[in-house]
Amino acid sequence: METDYEALIYVTVHELFTNLEKRFDHESMERIRAGFAFAKEAHKTQKRNSGEPYIFHPIAVARIIGEELMLGTDTIIAAFLQVFWVVFVAILVATIIPMVYSYMLYKKGI
Repeated sequence: METDYEALIYVTVHELFTNLEKRFDHESMERIRAGFAFAKEAHKTQKRNSGEPYIFHPIAVARIIGEELMLGTDTIIAAFLQVFWVVFVAILVATIIPMVYSYMLYKKGI
């Protein structure tokens, strides 16, 4: 029998949002939901080694940050977006920094 991951994602994140709504106002919750929606769309093709959708990891991290550590809105959103920053930094290091270095060498006439 195949797991209905969409339903499981919905139940998991709905439970998280229900718990967070006890602490955060409507505007904060809208931002948190938007962060989740962005992450879910961006991760829609990624799978963990177990075969489950990758989005379960950011949801689990957001749960720890929001429910156990009781941290704020921005930190919860960052939990959903955590991988994007790693990828962004990797792209920055691999492409932009060498381009800047090459330009500096060009300006020096090297």
